[in-house]
Amino acid sequence: VVFAGNILQKNRVTMEFVNFDLVKEFDLPFQNGVLILQFHLTQRCKFCNDMENHTKEALNIYFSDDLQDGNIAFRMIDMELPRYESLRKKYDLFTSTLVFVDVSGSKEARWKIITEAWHLTDKKQKFIEMFSSELIEFRQGRQ
Repeated sequence: VVFAGNILQKNRVTMEFVNFDLVKEFDLPFQNGVLILQFHLTQRCKFCNDMENHTKEALNIYFSDDLQDGNIAFRMIDMELPRYESLRKKYDLFTSTLVFVDVSGSKEARWKIITEAWHLTDKKQKFIEMFSSELIEFRQGRQ
C-alpha cells in the first residue's frame, strides 16, 4: 500500500478468502457475481454523494443488463458502523472508497480497491469512463 498525504495511491487486488456470507449480509441477488461496495462515513460529503451518483449512472449506462439479470449489485456501507469494522480494517479504509468484490459461492474470492474514484468525483465523465473500464477489467479476471 502506498500513501501520499494520507491518500491511497495504488490499487490493490487480492485473492484472500474470508468466511463472510456476502449474499446474506448484503441481500444479493446472486451466489456468484460482482458486488460493488461504496464505503462512506456517516456524515456524507459532496465527494461521497458524487461517487454514489456517478457509480449509479455508469452502472445504468453500461451495465444495465447485468444489473437486471442479477450479475452485478451495488451497495452502500457506512464504514463507521461497528458491524462493518472488520471490512473497513480488512480493506484498510479511512475515507469514502469503492471496492469491487468477486463473489463466488456466496464468499469473497478476490477484491480490488478503486482508488481513482476519489480523485475523479469532480470529473463526472472521466469518473464514468474509469469506473466502466475498471469494472470490465475486473470482470474479465473472473473467467
